[in-house]
Amino acid sequence: MLDVIKKMAGPAGKAVAVGQLLYKQFYKNEQDANLAYNAIYPSLRPTVAKFGRNSAEFNEILNYLVSMAPLGAKRGNFVRKYINNPADWQSLSSDPDDIPFGFWW
Repeated sequence: MLDVIKKMAGPAGKAVAVGQLLYKQFYKNEQDANLAYNAIYPSLRPTVAKFGRNSAEFNEILNYLVSMAPLGAKRGNFVRKYINNPADWQSLSSDPDDIPFGFWW
């Protein structure tokens, strides 16, 4: 239904598309991000032990976690606190709900 509105309604369709994007970015993605974080976090230590901190495999995992953080200042804060310094990833919490507000959802 919403796809039909987006195609046929011109400006109203654009508003619906923007509304869907905002909903996904600010509400639905928090649940998805937390689920992905819980699934990925256990693989951090074994991956760094097997391949090393500077390996492509480990960096792909970190980049995926960064992509799960909300756009804007929170993502920038997440990168500065947990990604930029090679040892800071170790301070990531095993529970995404324990990550401070300004760094995650």
